[in-house]
Order: sequence, then structure tokens, then C-alpha cells
Amino acid sequence: MDATALASQSYYDASGKYLLEQMKRVLLLVLDDLGAEVMSAPYASMLESVLDSRFQNRRLRTVLTSNVSAARSSPEKPSPFEERYGARIARRIRES
Repeated sequence: MDATALASQSYYDASGKYLLEQMKRVLLLVLDDLGAEVMSAPYASMLESVLDSRFQNRRLRTVLTSNVSAARSSPEKPSPFEERYGARIARRIRES
């Protein structure tokens, strides 16, 4: 699923809720081009919910593509990915 399209999706109507549940359950989820989307609090919350759910169920696989660097320039400074998505989402991705 393209991250730009995903970020513009509403998760409050029936079709959005269905999509959210499918992303939590599908055996392989591919999120393409993270970093190209416009960030919003609802989108960040949805992304965290999906990744956390998939993290809890270790048999589900998630593939992410992004041009946003996950490398830290120093141990004290967060990576560009952590700055954009937050430490919790970055940690879930590293631990998956």
C-alpha cells in the first residue's frame, strides 16, 4: 500500500475501519514510500496501531520502503526516521 494514499484515508468510516483491520491481519503487508506522505496525528496513531498489532503477532510480516534514513549520526541524536515517526514506531520497526 502506498503511504501517500494511506495517509489520506479516513479511518473513521466503515471502509477505513475495514482497511485498518485488514492491515493488521494480512500475512504480508507492504508499506511503500514511507516519508512521502503528509504526517498527521491520526495517521501516526493509525501507523503505530498497525505496527504494534503486527509486532504482537510475530507470524505476520511487514515490508517497508522509505527514503528517510534510519541511521543515527550519533548515539545521542535521533535518526531522521525517528524524528519523523517517533521513537516508538521506529523501535517497533527495528524489533520486527
